[in-house]
Amino acid sequence: MRGQDQLGLTFDDRMSGWLGVGQTDPADGRVLGQKEGTALHLRAHVTIEKLRRFIEQPDHVATLDGTVSCGPLGVDLPLRNGTYNVLVIAPKTGERQMIYEARFTAASGERFFLRGVKHVGDDPG
Repeated sequence: MRGQDQLGLTFDDRMSGWLGVGQTDPADGRVLGQKEGTALHLRAHVTIEKLRRFIEQPDHVATLDGTVSCGPLGVDLPLRNGTYNVLVIAPKTGERQMIYEARFTAASGERFFLRGVKHVGDDPG
């Protein structure tokens, strides 16, 4: 059993969506991004160093690395200080979510904080 305490996991993920630069509300950002045609593409590499600890943590935090691309900001911009939280329960809806958070610097030198959310629903089919 001791060896299992050292098991880790890595995986890659991609996420795309609309970005409304300067928006803090995700719904407003999506609407503005669609209107302005500013698609954002995230290429993520998630590292879970100790799987057992990750599973037992209520917030299920892992390390997030990768790049982000968005036309007006730049291409393949490296992520910094990234975290990945899986199956966090949204307080208002009770829905499970996967949350990606990281900082990056645009080609212009302007700094940004990115928060991406995947909603996980029960699909009985």
